[in-house]
Amino acid sequence: DATPTDAALLLASFSLPFVLVTPLTGVWVDRWSPRWILFLGFALPATAIPIALLATSIAWLAVSILVVGIAAAAIDPARSSLTGLLVDEGLLVQANGMLSTAFHGALLIGTLGGGLLIESRGADAVYTLSTVVAIVGLPGILLVPDVRQHGERPHMTFRDLAEGVGISWRHP
Repeated sequence: DATPTDAALLLASFSLPFVLVTPLTGVWVDRWSPRWILFLGFALPATAIPIALLATSIAWLAVSILVVGIAAAAIDPARSSLTGLLVDEGLLVQANGMLSTAFHGALLIGTLGGGLLIESRGADAVYTLSTVVAIVGLPGILLVPDVRQHGERPHMTFRDLAEGVGISWRHP
């Protein structure tokens, strides 16, 4: 029974924290372990799922999606960093293509499976299955080597964010 306004609220609940937090986690990835940030990013939905499961209004569902947006803001830069640190330079395009394909394939399959599961068993079944998948899959991240950037680790400053914008502007 969601209205177009409700759908826009849910989209903004994901996008706004993602846009605001990703630059910070990108800088954090450069100064700490991308594997552990990836782990934390995938663990964070452990709080989003129960919030969605217990949601009694669109506002609570928006809170759940906000947590997912923050999680995605940790996952994206950590995954990108790990790709660059673990894959030979000559294979980066192939690796990034495969990661994009896997992400979008999972998005399609998950959305279709979730829709079928909602139709046959209800929304609670989707939340329960999502929790099981998260619990079973999360330890797999610990198999990823704990590779880190080398060199000095200065404290994170807002200047780092401005420099990141400058680099992106010069190298679109």
